[in-house]
Amino acid sequence: MSTRFLTLAKAVEALLQQDPPVAEHVERNRSRVIPAQVPTAAVVRQGQAQVDQVAGKQQHQTWLTAVLVDCYGRAQSGGAAADEVADGVLQAVQQRMQQDPSLGKLVGGIALQGIEWDFDVDGEATACATATFYVRHATSAADLT
Repeated sequence: MSTRFLTLAKAVEALLQQDPPVAEHVERNRSRVIPAQVPTAAVVRQGQAQVDQVAGKQQHQTWLTAVLVDCYGRAQSGGAAADEVADGVLQAVQQRMQQDPSLGKLVGGIALQGIEWDFDVDGEATACATATFYVRHATSAADLT
């Protein structure tokens, strides 16, 4: 059985893969760099998780967990620049995340908290906008499920 942290990363990945997917390539916990033949990609990564309450012995713990989505775009020959392509993926990700902010009632809520851009991802014509979402959820104190 997976911890709630991996379960919610899988849920975000599944949401972004729903038809139509937000990018040509959607996956979870991948290190950079995306394959050269992939024009758009969204990579869901697990970020830092912090207990939202600390007093006393609890059966359940409330968490605030960062889930990062790397939104990649590659320049199109004779077409859009890399930053424009990545911006389109970012917009698609945000729109999709707003469609189900409870991730199928798995979490209490999810909200976009910040965006960071990188315009020299791999020395090729690839840009990346990393969207950081904060997720409020609970786990069992015994096994983090």
